[in-house]
Amino acid sequence: MSNSKICIPLSVPEEQKTYFKKRYKDATKDSGKFFIFAADQKMEHLNADFYGNGISAESAHPEHIFKIAQQGNVGALATHLGMINRYGAEYSGLNYIVKINGKTNLVQQDVADPCSLSLCDVGDVADLAVRSKLNILGVGYTIYLGSES
Repeated sequence: MSNSKICIPLSVPEEQKTYFKKRYKDATKDSGKFFIFAADQKMEHLNADFYGNGISAESAHPEHIFKIAQQGNVGALATHLGMINRYGAEYSGLNYIVKINGKTNLVQQDVADPCSLSLCDVGDVADLAVRSKLNILGVGYTIYLGSES
């Protein structure tokens, strides 16, 4: 790891600090830098941005993001629980951040504010972590500033 010190948030209980350091080192791959591969946009854009002229056909397949994450120097793949449920067993060496909310582009922003309600809760994520033994580092939640929900 680089010479940079690991800054542990004050909210981490004393008895969890060793665990926090281990997970941090796992996620930074000892580089001291944490690269999150955010791949939750598949739900938001559906296949509009992943299919067409000049775009590789494999980009339309959801597993493609897992292949990229596995081949790259990714600290964690951030995607939805359903995607991790489907592909996590095949890509168990990855670290994950579970996106617990999301929206689609079916209703355009000029028609209505983004509505991005929870798709699952932290308990669902904890259950998956225990059952699957996957390296789930945390959860992610997108906030659309200024929207009604």
